[in-house]
Amino acid sequence: MEGGIFIADSRLFFSQELAAVLRDRTLEVLLTGNKNDEGESIKCKYELEWNRSSIFSLQSLPLQLKNLNKTLAVSVITFDALSYLNLYPATGITDVEHIIEDLVTANVHLTMMLKNYFLNIKQGKMVFVYRSASLPTGNPAVMAASGSFIKMAEEAASSLMQANNQRVHTLLLKLEGKEDEVAALWLANQLESPSFAKMQGKWIRAGQRSIFGKY
Repeated sequence: MEGGIFIADSRLFFSQELAAVLRDRTLEVLLTGNKNDEGESIKCKYELEWNRSSIFSLQSLPLQLKNLNKTLAVSVITFDALSYLNLYPATGITDVEHIIEDLVTANVHLTMMLKNYFLNIKQGKMVFVYRSASLPTGNPAVMAASGSFIKMAEEAASSLMQANNQRVHTLLLKLEGKEDEVAALWLANQLESPSFAKMQGKWIRAGQRSIFGKY
């Protein structure tokens, strides 16, 4: 695989696990993180600094890639509702704006930037990974962000398919009933699979044997 693999949010164990699996295969991984993040367990280092609350930090990502002399082949954006419920435990009215900014606005901005990036270079793979949480959670802001992520990912996939660029593809992946280590290994295999392009347009489960099977 030529080009780097962009993975958002080093706070998530799935992101860390996927980065570790890909690095073991000597692939170029560009994991995002923020030195000011609290409560993150860093399994592997991150290369790109991204403060989710700052649009200027987002705008610096292309410059960081340029300074590292890197191009992207793949991007992976994950929304893990279970992890975010732990990372954003506050549920007061004054906490809502911060949660929405971090988990909705930041992801929308990032998705728009990456989609434009791949369309400009006329190739690439965009992967959206989602894990839900059972209701009730007691945290309506995180769950609102959860629903927003699904629609954002579907919008991006539909938009790219409509663009009819044969070399820009998407994957919508649900983490259900699989440990992160197993799911990360499965995704790593799919990224290098010639069947990747056939998995566009619908949500599939990590570990699913048939790309046409029910989920």
